[in-house]
Amino acid sequence: MWMIGIIVFGTIIGGPIGFFIAVGIVIWMQVEKEKTLQGSPENTQQEQQKNYQQTETTKSEIELLTPCISILRYFALKYEPEWTSEKVRYIKNLFVDICKTSADEIYLRNQLKSTRTPFLSEAISSWLKLNPSQDDRQIIFNAVVILLVNTSNHVDLIEKESLDFGAAIGLDYRYCQNFLSDILSEQQENQTQSSSGQSESILEQAAKCLGIPVHASIEDIQKAYRLKIKDFHPDRNINVTPAVKEMLQEQARLINEARDILLANR
Repeated sequence: MWMIGIIVFGTIIGGPIGFFIAVGIVIWMQVEKEKTLQGSPENTQQEQQKNYQQTETTKSEIELLTPCISILRYFALKYEPEWTSEKVRYIKNLFVDICKTSADEIYLRNQLKSTRTPFLSEAISSWLKLNPSQDDRQIIFNAVVILLVNTSNHVDLIEKESLDFGAAIGLDYRYCQNFLSDILSEQQENQTQSSSGQSESILEQAAKCLGIPVHASIEDIQKAYRLKIKDFHPDRNINVTPAVKEMLQEQARLINEARDILLANR
């Protein structure tokens, strides 16, 4: 109604020229009103960012890092959907030094106890809004890789998940690839050493069973075996009780296994 009034007033005062001037004024006023109500996209985005930062400054340091905790929770539970003491301890150790008060420690503990599956994209977006440093991004990436390596046996999946996450948080591809390769190589080396240690332990037990050195020759193995097994032959143990007979059979089985293990490693 006020727009019509302006146009009528302008027409009465200025005639046709006044009409066009009044229309121009009305259009200008309407545009300014819409700008005031809606705001430009740029100003709106800046205002939202400012409000977000103001809200974040009221939180404690550990609360600010909630998105990081959510990211690590996501990867810790992705392939092994249950919490273990090792997982909890590993993630807790990453943040325990940041806790300044008992309230901070309780907050961290409650986050790790949560059974709600976090949304990865949401957690990453919230964390990146805090403009984390390159070092902080590398620390979280490294932790994610270690969690994946310790919860999955599929190297292809580990590599894809790791590199995708590294790209999502803006890390250099070469850094991600190099760290991933180092961790996978270290894991392979540990597995090899563990397997080697286990094999050596089995060999030692087999050699002890036959009473010979671990690296005895094939001839010595066969000789020791014949000497040991003859004492457990059924013909030599006819008048024994069922319990003793069962014990002798078990011992004969162990002697046979010991011989086979030693011969298989020659």
